[in-house]
Amino acid sequence: MKQMKSDLPIVIVLILLSFALYLVHFLIFHDMHHITLFALEDLAFVPIEVISITLIFHRILAMNEKKSASASYT
Repeated sequence: MKQMKSDLPIVIVLILLSFALYLVHFLIFHDMHHITLFALEDLAFVPIEVISITLIFHRILAMNEKKSASASYT
C-alpha cells in the first residue's frame, strides 16, 4: 500500500504531461480527429507494452537472482 502512495505523484505527473502534450498538439494543428485516433491507437497498444515489459523484467530479475544465488554459494 505504501508503494502505491509513493507512486501516485509520478502517475499524476505523467498523466498531466500526456494531457499537456496532447494540448500542444491540438494548439499547433487544430485537428481533434487525429489526436483522438492517436490516443486510441496508443491505448490499444498498452496491453502489448505491459506484457512485453513484464516478461522482459521478469527474465532480467530471474537472471540476476540466479547470478546472486550462484555467487553466494561460491
